[in-house]
Amino acid sequence: QVRGVVRAELELWPQAVDDFSKTIEMGDGSCIPRYLRALANCARGELEAYRAECWDMLVAYNQLDDANTGNLAAWTCVLAPDAVSDFAPAVSLAERVARLDVNSPQFAVTLGAVLYRAGRFEEALAQLEAAEQLDFSVDRLASCREYAWLFLAMTEHRLQHLDKAREWLDKARAGGDNALDEHAAAAPLPWNRRQTLALLQKEAEALLAGSSPARAEVAGGDPNWAASVGK
Repeated sequence: QVRGVVRAELELWPQAVDDFSKTIEMGDGSCIPRYLRALANCARGELEAYRAECWDMLVAYNQLDDANTGNLAAWTCVLAPDAVSDFAPAVSLAERVARLDVNSPQFAVTLGAVLYRAGRFEEALAQLEAAEQLDFSVDRLASCREYAWLFLAMTEHRLQHLDKAREWLDKARAGGDNALDEHAAAAPLPWNRRQTLALLQKEAEALLAGSSPARAEVAGGDPNWAASVGK
């Protein structure tokens, strides 16, 4: 798994996927290598593999009592559109996890994102607005406020609140710029944070631009996300 992370940092996606797969084959039953493999498959545009991973994770981890595992399984399903054909299990899992710690920004954002993917936009809006008010400094490596802002931008757009959608997207882009500046200076962001921001940024940009983002185009994000959107 460590070698896979190093290769993912270098954007060597096929090799990273192979390493995460070997970790799983060697008996690691945790959620982490599966999440990392799913994200790496998104990065390389292998969406069918990504979607298969999402469903397998929901089946494997839906009944566990471990909040962090359940959250990661649900979160994996929001990295790209149409991750699963039925979002009911993901919603149920995210709701159960969020109830375990109502002050967790990570769990709150996941629930809002899953509700968005499920097409429950009014509920997603309320959840994401509450989530972005929580204290993200508790664990900066677990989640970031920009995730909430990007999903808020997409949710407001779906609800035809176009000005609000643009405000959230602009805020997310500015926050992402700051994060990348810090990354370049002295506080490196892990590859999965950079890649997730890339995926969601690209999707939100396409949605607000009025295009119908093709599934392959949205999910094949560039980890150098500022450059990929011409910033």
